[in-house]
Amino acid sequence: VRDQVEAHYRQMGYLDVKVGLPRMVEEETERVVVRVPVTEGAQAVLKAVEVVGAEQAQGLTEATRLVAGQVYVPALRNEAVSRVREKLVG
Repeated sequence: VRDQVEAHYRQMGYLDVKVGLPRMVEEETERVVVRVPVTEGAQAVLKAVEVVGAEQAQGLTEATRLVAGQVYVPALRNEAVSRVREKLVG
């Protein structure tokens, strides 16, 4: 459970998330509640988006579709890298 919770928070830009041990709490309603303590930390935000080192750098930064100020999301970064590769390869 901890790994799944941590992965979820990382996908939302909380790269320094700390997830504690799950704790089960029995309630009087014949239910069990699992509590997972989470310390999110700061949400990562892109300071700048720039593609460097490519001879055809023209248009590559725009191809990422990432913008400064947006929350850093690893899945969006992966998509951006794929778009840049496609543009370079043709």
